[in-house]
Amino acid sequence: MRKANAANKAASLCGEMASKPLGALALIAIGYRSLSLSATGHGPVKALILDLDAKKAEAMMAPLLDAPAGSVSIRQKLTEFAEAEGLSL
Repeated sequence: MRKANAANKAASLCGEMASKPLGALALIAIGYRSLSLSATGHGPVKALILDLDAKKAEAMMAPLLDAPAGSVSIRQKLTEFAEAEGLSL
């Protein structure tokens, strides 16, 4: 997403990841602003998005993306971030 944003290009991802709040949080934290999700995921994901400060999520995620692979649990950091921000997962 960083390179796509820097080049002013759209990037998309297809899959079920955005249909769960934790997955949607991860995608938003790396810069996605348009999500495609299953109908059953709309309510929980919408609730998360309405309460989420995307810039805070990006700031939390940036150093994790630069860390060596396997050195940190991104799932754990996202869960901790959600708890600290009062987000429902």
